[in-house]
Amino acid sequence: MRAAAGTSTCAAVPAILEKGSEEPVEHRVNAYVNRGRAYEEIRHDLERAIADYSEAIRLAPGHAEAYAYRGLAYARLGKDDEAIADLDKAPSLDPKVLGVYAYQLYRSRGVAHFHRREFDRAIADHTEEIRQNRGYATGYLNRGRAYLAKGETAQAIADFSEAIRVEPVTADGYIERGSIHLAQRDADRALADFDEAIRQGQILGPNNRKTAPAYRKRGEVLESRGDLAAALTAFKTALRLDPSDKEAAAGRDRVRAALGR
Repeated sequence: MRAAAGTSTCAAVPAILEKGSEEPVEHRVNAYVNRGRAYEEIRHDLERAIADYSEAIRLAPGHAEAYAYRGLAYARLGKDDEAIADLDKAPSLDPKVLGVYAYQLYRSRGVAHFHRREFDRAIADHTEEIRQNRGYATGYLNRGRAYLAKGETAQAIADFSEAIRVEPVTADGYIERGSIHLAQRDADRALADFDEAIRQGQILGPNNRKTAPAYRKRGEVLESRGDLAAALTAFKTALRLDPSDKEAAAGRDRVRAALGR
């Protein structure tokens, strides 16, 4: 993400802030934004980053980037109401805020709307995210989830399929689409998607934790077909990759009981 326009170098930030009112307001505002970015990206300290963005806003209430960065930080903390307020404000002050990175604003605001069950607003934001940044699966995945939450299954499948097309190595599209097929009791299509999620995920490494849900879902399909031994293997693999997966643990225990083990 770009730095605020006209900023001094990050090395000069402490000196500018130490001078306080001796420095022009514009310099202090940019210094707070820069330091906030450093807290966020280098130290992963979102609370201190938000404090700096807030100080920048206090000094310059019309500073669009400060609102945008603070909104993104709030979104990362899961503070949806605060995130939406800031991410609404930023483009109202500057429609081109964040430049080529503006898609991140729409992505984060869309997710916040999704959390609030405002699915139409989420769809609108993710549609804008996709328009600005078509080459990544995330926008299609998020919009597909919003469509699915609305019960618009065909649109959800179309978006998950597009996510697969643009980033086939990402397992999420296969898992999401396969889950719909599983819910529709189309075991063959579901299994094909989960197997492909596993295959693609393994390209990134044989112990890729992101494939754990695919193994769990594969286990559910095999269990539904009565292939309990293979289902047990799938659930165990999911737990090896992600020991915190409670659904996989429940599936393992359920199949073990059915097998009398």
